[in-house]
Amino acid sequence: MSRAVVDLVLLSAAIAVSVPIAVFLLECLASLWPPRSPAPGAAKGGRIAVVIPAHNEEAAIAETIRSIRSQVEPDDSVLVVADNCSDATAERAREAGAEVL
Repeated sequence: MSRAVVDLVLLSAAIAVSVPIAVFLLECLASLWPPRSPAPGAAKGGRIAVVIPAHNEEAAIAETIRSIRSQVEPDDSVLVVADNCSDATAERAREAGAEVL
């Protein structure tokens, strides 16, 4: 192999390695950028939505929701997906303070 070919292969390898490194460097620098302030008048919503799938969980759903509510912020959402229930799961979930689908 001639010296020119070896140099070309090494240059290609250096470029191939430097592109992901440059992208990672840009991502790190972008993370230092100050966060944008929310638009004026924007509604402040919760950051977390806990989704609970439930099927005939009438006996335990209220305690589950109370337990989750104690672990999240007051403006976070608790959503119960009552899947084809034949008992009062949806009603107990609403009574405990969850949104129900």
